[in-house]
Amino acid sequence: MSVYKRFPEIIEAARKAFAGEKTYFSLISGDSLDKISFYGIKNPQILRDLDEKYEITEDLTISNILILNNHGLDNSYLWHLIDKSGFSGTRIIWCRDNHLGEIANLRSVIEADFVIPAHSGCSNYLLNARSVRGPTVPWQMLYETAEMATRLRQTLGSPRQTRVFGGYMSYGFAKRTNFLSGLSQHADIFDIKLNSREKQDTEYFKMSREDILNQWLSYKTSIAVPINGDLSPRIAMGLCAGQTVLVSDEIQDLDMVFPPSLRNELGIFKFSPSAGIEELKSIARQAVQVFDEEGREGVLKRHAYAMENHTNERRIHTILQSVEKIADGRLAVVMQAYPDGVGMTVDYGNPDIRIAL
Repeated sequence: MSVYKRFPEIIEAARKAFAGEKTYFSLISGDSLDKISFYGIKNPQILRDLDEKYEITEDLTISNILILNNHGLDNSYLWHLIDKSGFSGTRIIWCRDNHLGEIANLRSVIEADFVIPAHSGCSNYLLNARSVRGPTVPWQMLYETAEMATRLRQTLGSPRQTRVFGGYMSYGFAKRTNFLSGLSQHADIFDIKLNSREKQDTEYFKMSREDILNQWLSYKTSIAVPINGDLSPRIAMGLCAGQTVLVSDEIQDLDMVFPPSLRNELGIFKFSPSAGIEELKSIARQAVQVFDEEGREGVLKRHAYAMENHTNERRIHTILQSVEKIADGRLAVVMQAYPDGVGMTVDYGNPDIRIAL
């Protein structure tokens, strides 16, 4: 099917999806490859303050919008199951791991109407003639923020460790693994925990959800290092825990999501992994100093910012609103060609891929 026929079909279907008094949407997990697995309907965070126009449902026969949360896996068969389910609305895929698994992502996005990347710097390869690439919507929160809010207030007066916290998977393919391993040799400043998926008996896999939240809340500052230029959810998670945060300058979307003025306000410290350990130690001490100087007020300020701007609920609303803007013409779509991809994408009047928050 040519793009000249495909594009009007996508837009017309999306217009119908948003035309009624209610827009019913469904959230599907891309981690379940051979069955349709819903999420969100029992999650109070996603349902909290839900726009009256949008209503979540697990009935795909009445759903107008389906958002597939892709985790870098091949969801081709899942789209086949969705087709058989009776769903006939607009299909959105949110590629939260488009910085990894390019072949699997390409197989997944080709069946969608709209593609929402989570990382803009490596999203051109997702372009194609069958789906519209919308604005980048970053993937941020790792854990249930309502639980974090409760635990944070319970522990406001508790002492915190001054060492920089970093909990990561020890991926052999990732350059950051060697970098983090090097930091762990400086245990006076950094508390780096590298966990292996092959060794399920390591400390991390024995921790309960509450234990993990408590771990975040027991440090004054943490460090965010990307696998492949990606904006790590650890930044928002650290802020939600009230921490100051060290962030690598290798993160490609950092300045668009956290511009310098906002970083200064929140206590986000940018560093270069290539600058050397002594400079990073100095920045780490600054981050701890800011935490100590701002105290309780700083903890609550950073937490409030994360809760307001970087929740799962906020991301779902942004995706729905962005697609609605494309459907009614507030965001124009053009054919765009890059060295690593050609296809339909939102036109912002310049070559930058903007981020929607």
